[in-house]
Amino acid sequence: MNKIFVNRKNLILISVVGIFCAILVACLEVSPSIPITLENAFLYARDGYIEIKEREYNADSFNCTLNLLLFIPLISQILTNDYEIAKSFIFVRKNNVVRWYLFKVLQCFFYCFYSSLIYNLTLMITVTLMGFEVSNKKTTLEYFVFGVLAGFLILFMLVITSYILSIKIKAHFSTTLIVVITVVLMGISCFLNGEQIQFFVLTNYFISWHMVMSGNLQFYYFPTWIYYAIILIIIAAEIIIGNIMMKKNDHI
Repeated sequence: MNKIFVNRKNLILISVVGIFCAILVACLEVSPSIPITLENAFLYARDGYIEIKEREYNADSFNCTLNLLLFIPLISQILTNDYEIAKSFIFVRKNNVVRWYLFKVLQCFFYCFYSSLIYNLTLMITVTLMGFEVSNKKTTLEYFVFGVLAGFLILFMLVITSYILSIKIKAHFSTTLIVVITVVLMGISCFLNGEQIQFFVLTNYFISWHMVMSGNLQFYYFPTWIYYAIILIIIAAEIIIGNIMMKKNDHI
């Protein structure tokens, strides 16, 4: 079962993509000569570090979400093109398609979490090797955990959307659509200012937004967990909708 659920080749591929992307982004975003702590170096590498000056929102949205553009099609293809799993569960699908669907959701959960973990871990290791030093171990750990969870939630939300759409349309069309939408969302994030950005779903990927501005009520209306709770509600709604669509449209 484990060999069916988690394919070693898929894990290796995700690892290679995540490690390469993280090293590239860290080298582009962080200069070893900048006099900052390791935890802030991690924020610079991961988010381009968000700065708000005169109600203007600044972040390197493309470089720092490049991993999403790589992971979305990669994981979507794994979910929709896994013939070994399809063959193994052909009778399950005939008798109980809901079990099949929940299995794929769980598989999506695992691959998205692993992708976020390997990417953020590589970022942290890279900035450490650059020579930055920790000033507060607790803060560094919080930034890392927050980064993994935030990246996972956004990635899972986008990938599960792509998978659900593939129930109705061809998989490559659904994946392309979600990638295009993600690029558009990245572009929009570059033009949002002030308090607008707190209501923009993709902005929750940038954890430095929460780290830097969570205490500024002029920009930040609600506690941090509210924004991620909304994402969880969106994900739950997507999974329920996908379940209904699978029951009505499933075919082998």
